[in-house]
Amino acid sequence: MRHWKFFVLVAGALACLTGVGYHVTHDAKASAKASANAMLEHGVPTNPDYLDPPALDGIELTRMSSTTAEVTAPASSGRTAHLSLDPSLQRTVTRLFTKRVVTEGAVVLMDLRSSRLLVYASINEGPRRDLNVEAKAPAASVFKVVTATALVEKAGLTSDHKQCYRGGLHGFELSDLIEDGVRDKWCATLAGAVGRSLNVIMGRLALRHLDPESLGAVAVSYGFGASVPFDVPVQPSKFALSDDDDLEFARTAAGFWNTTLSPMQGVMIAAIVAQRGEVVRPVLVNSVTNEKGKVIYRAPAAPQKYRQAFVSSVADSVRDMMYETFANGTAHSEFFDSKGKAYLPDIKLAGKTGSLTGKNQRFYTWLVGFAGGEEPDVAFAVLVNNGPKWHTKAPLLTREVLRAYYSGQGAAGVSPPQVK
Repeated sequence: MRHWKFFVLVAGALACLTGVGYHVTHDAKASAKASANAMLEHGVPTNPDYLDPPALDGIELTRMSSTTAEVTAPASSGRTAHLSLDPSLQRTVTRLFTKRVVTEGAVVLMDLRSSRLLVYASINEGPRRDLNVEAKAPAASVFKVVTATALVEKAGLTSDHKQCYRGGLHGFELSDLIEDGVRDKWCATLAGAVGRSLNVIMGRLALRHLDPESLGAVAVSYGFGASVPFDVPVQPSKFALSDDDDLEFARTAAGFWNTTLSPMQGVMIAAIVAQRGEVVRPVLVNSVTNEKGKVIYRAPAAPQKYRQAFVSSVADSVRDMMYETFANGTAHSEFFDSKGKAYLPDIKLAGKTGSLTGKNQRFYTWLVGFAGGEEPDVAFAVLVNNGPKWHTKAPLLTREVLRAYYSGQGAAGVSPPQVK
């Protein structure tokens, strides 16, 4: 048994932009105004004449309103946030919630070329909440992306690394993790294990090649334990492990417990892989106007890179594994009709599903990923939180969201979803 202790837990919240006051003479006013405008263009307004209170403070995303031209949200002190969302797509997704009988769920769709969000929608029973910023759902098998990344980066494994196994299709015990050439009758590559969500392979490989420190370091590189760099505060997703139990470590690496995930963090995970390890700040608020309609904040025009999570070659290996989810894995059946015809022909899809029944007896299903060609178009995170009776899981809802997006882009052979 190992003897270790590792703990990464929810910490911090996204800090709001703050104003920095200064005085100018009459002769310097033009210069100060030009300087303020320059800072405004770069998304960092600091002059209190242009920013009082802070422009991104108090935005109420549970009270969004939509016209044919744009989606807006109210903010404190009479301000209005003008959002990056596509009004038509946003309306379609809210109708899909009703059409597919989703009573609690969330959808985030991000344009990877601009880093702008095109869809930011959630639904729940009871008082309205913004599920996209909540990290209450278990990460489930989405966490396998973190484990797979660690196996490539820390252990040097490749996507075609072969592992034989037995049992463990849903859960596994310590005995299932012991190598046995006679009893291990099935084999799969690491890419196949990610795509088909083979728990016992992920558990075995993690136990043999990783430890809590190495796995935790990769979780941190994806953003677990920290706030997502975003326009509103996001609850940090959690990776928490503090024991010396091999079985608990293996199960955690396979996505059974000790992790939580927000939809915003989910879309960030997908975007990091799609963008070859780069962490780019997602944008929801294009601009903010005050009560007189004057622009007091404007988001940067170009995507803002924060850091490199890991080298591009690692991301490329993980990308290959995520393709398997659609090609031969857990999302395949929802993206092809009964005759084997693709709903999204000629569009390359990569992702990771997850499903887990929580302690509250809620049935959580995930699909996070990205779509397009070698340079993906969009990243997505879809969560559906069902009760004991359910109608729709995340892969089906994701398919309908992507049909809406690509049919709107005029993609050949893609029809829009039925939402009436």
